[in-house]
Amino acid sequence: RYVHSPSYSQYQNSFEAAKAINDINGIASILQHRPYHIDSLLTMAEYFKVVGEQQISADTIARCLYALECAWHPMFTPLLGNCQLKYKHDANKPIFTALFTHMKNLDRRGCHRSALEVCKLLLSLDSDDPMGAIFCIDYFALRSEEYAWLEKFSEAYKSDNSIWLFPNFSFSLAICRFYLEREASKDASIDSKKSSSSDLMTQALMLHPSVIKKLVAKVPLKDRAWTDILKHAFFRSDQTGIPSQDHLINIYVERNYLIWRLPDLQKLLIAAAKQVIETLESNKSEVNDWACVRKEAFSSEKNE
Repeated sequence: RYVHSPSYSQYQNSFEAAKAINDINGIASILQHRPYHIDSLLTMAEYFKVVGEQQISADTIARCLYALECAWHPMFTPLLGNCQLKYKHDANKPIFTALFTHMKNLDRRGCHRSALEVCKLLLSLDSDDPMGAIFCIDYFALRSEEYAWLEKFSEAYKSDNSIWLFPNFSFSLAICRFYLEREASKDASIDSKKSSSSDLMTQALMLHPSVIKKLVAKVPLKDRAWTDILKHAFFRSDQTGIPSQDHLINIYVERNYLIWRLPDLQKLLIAAAKQVIETLESNKSEVNDWACVRKEAFSSEKNE
């Protein structure tokens, strides 16, 4: 973990005092004496962002990351994935904030592959994932067309719940399979052992039906077929009634809605939604079965 020197601790105390009274000028004056004081840089970066100075904010975050990297021990090699910085230590928290902000800045500039690599680093620094990188990594993988990597990651990632249960991975893995099928069809090497993209998308809708109504409103999806689909009782609501699941769905829709503006993916989603309706019409017990899966996966005992 990071350890503050006595002189740095003095400036840290000055920062805490200035922060307590919201004295932005006091924080700026700290940087005049200590240009690489981390918390002051993070605060000023947020200030510049609020006043619309996006580039200055991004440059300030870059300075912050430079200072944090300069403080690394020679044996600390996070890119090899063999060491961690636990978020529970206060001195470690700034690097998580800086990396997360840098990741968002890269996304805003369209540097999705770079954002993906930063997201990987965030996830590797602390296995508890305090910044929720797991809910961003699929988006950056899709935007940078790292479909095969995302599939391998989902199979290798270890957590208390199966990763495919999360809304973002339920849908993103279906999208991955869709593009991998398209690539494989060119050289006739489709892996028959894996579920098809249509099956995965159908499964995602069974598990997270409220995503449909939210996507229709957010994207927006204007095909006439959606009017009939949303009339069905299974897709009529934009809430599941399970707070933790609804929260994750809101995060997914807010971050990933742009992906659904692609016509090919809209066709895949419509076909899957119609398949769900047909399945439920022929076997109504499916509704209760998937409701049980949702209740078990997102129970209040397992989610804070």
